[in-house]
Amino acid sequence: MMGAGILTVNVGSSSLKLDLFAGVEQYTTAKTQITITNIGQSTSRIEVATEGESRKIQQSVADHASAAAIALDELNSAGQLADVAGIGVRVVHGGERFHAPTVIDEELLAELHRLVSIDQQHMPLILEVIRIFRERLPGVVQVACFDTGFFHDIPQVAQTIPLPARYREKGLRRYGFHGLSYEYILESFRHIAGEQAANGRVVIAHLGSGASLAALKNGRPVDMTMGFSPVSGIPMSTRSGDIDPSAIVYLARLGVDIEEYSHIINTQSGLLGVSGLSADMLTLLENEATHNGAREAVELFCYSARKAIGSLSAAIGGIDSLIFSGGMGENAPKIRARICQELAYLGIMLDESRNRDHLERISSDESRVGVHVIPTDESYILRRSVIQIMEMPYVS
Repeated sequence: MMGAGILTVNVGSSSLKLDLFAGVEQYTTAKTQITITNIGQSTSRIEVATEGESRKIQQSVADHASAAAIALDELNSAGQLADVAGIGVRVVHGGERFHAPTVIDEELLAELHRLVSIDQQHMPLILEVIRIFRERLPGVVQVACFDTGFFHDIPQVAQTIPLPARYREKGLRRYGFHGLSYEYILESFRHIAGEQAANGRVVIAHLGSGASLAALKNGRPVDMTMGFSPVSGIPMSTRSGDIDPSAIVYLARLGVDIEEYSHIINTQSGLLGVSGLSADMLTLLENEATHNGAREAVELFCYSARKAIGSLSAAIGGIDSLIFSGGMGENAPKIRARICQELAYLGIMLDESRNRDHLERISSDESRVGVHVIPTDESYILRRSVIQIMEMPYVS
């Protein structure tokens, strides 16, 4: 079993990433990685990386179904498609019914189709990719791993959206997202810092193009910034984060319909919307000295993350550890420093050189709170889940 190939699948709004692994070991490197970006645009790019070599192909890829077919063709050409014994798919939303890793069958697919109305940015694309994989690899077990699952049992008070019960009964609640990432980070932190630290009051900042923060206590999630959908919480690369609900009413009166509003808050807002320049934090940092919009976007992002750390710390009665992860969290020391700049009242103090050098622990010796940088690895959670499912006696 441990020699069988496990394929992990991560579907983005304009990207698809496949990693083929020989096993589940935590620090295993993928045998083959296939990344397709800018799907649906003339600038689509396919990158195939195998052990020791990499190649890039500029090719128009019309949609995610086409991307999935191209990726499988690449594996087949390399003679690796037959190696695939199980597939783990990151599914953004599991709704109220599904939270543990689940074999993809007709019952699950029906529920995922129902959830399209909640997350139209991701769920239709994920379903298209799943369809292609089921058609091309009908005998291979596919397992859905839900980004919402980690937060399924958070306290009722943190789940509740203050709307009338008749709407809450239709599934309106705060779900939380990035759960696979948080699960991995918590496990890594337990390994690095020990059981006592992992069971303390922990705030994790997953800061990538999609950004969220979560509060944990006694090794369990208590609250998070993302709520009903992945567009909520702090501002992100192109997503707005939380905005006044009356903004919808105001924009509707200006003639903006629901589809256009969804497009605005998902693809034209956040860092891109505020800066008017770019959704990329590195670009904004390079231009903030001369571009007012870039400076405002960086300031707003750091301010929002800092405010979230304070709020989440209140939810768990203080803070013992702060962990940065995700693309920005792992690779942007300037952003980490600015976020922590005014958090000394919580006992958070960074060591400038440790932070600059990307050490695992970047807090100063005087800091009461341990501040850490831990790279995330959602694919590890995916492939472990697949192997656990395949070891169950009822899965053929």
